[in-house]
Amino acid sequence: MSHHLTILYRGLKSNNLKVTVLYRGLKFNNLKGFPSFIESVINQTTTNLIHLQSLGFKRIVVGDLQPLGCLPQATAQTSFQSCNSTFNDLVALHNNLLNQSITRMNQQSKPRITTHSQSSAFSIVSSQCGITLQTV
Repeated sequence: MSHHLTILYRGLKSNNLKVTVLYRGLKFNNLKGFPSFIESVINQTTTNLIHLQSLGFKRIVVGDLQPLGCLPQATAQTSFQSCNSTFNDLVALHNNLLNQSITRMNQQSKPRITTHSQSSAFSIVSSQCGITLQTV
């Protein structure tokens, strides 16, 4: 008897949201179009997940975004003392839309897609290391 375990991890590195938010956002300081851009990223991610299911993947883990507003590129303006709340709000929008999409997909078929919360992991690591960043 043969047992096959197939787990696929789809992280954000396969799209450019992180780079786009950090570098275009910092460079142009105009984030008005990002909510609709994030929606299009989630729509494409959903399409990709449906395709992966059709290829036979039994378990899929999707990584959400960590708080981009707390990365060094975003905290440099405050001498690394404060997180950028605008970036973190965009991350929250992304992660909420991603979770809604995955919940809908799991309700429509056998639940087999889960998320890996990088935001939670970031919080645990920062609290264990005694790191305190304020959001501005």
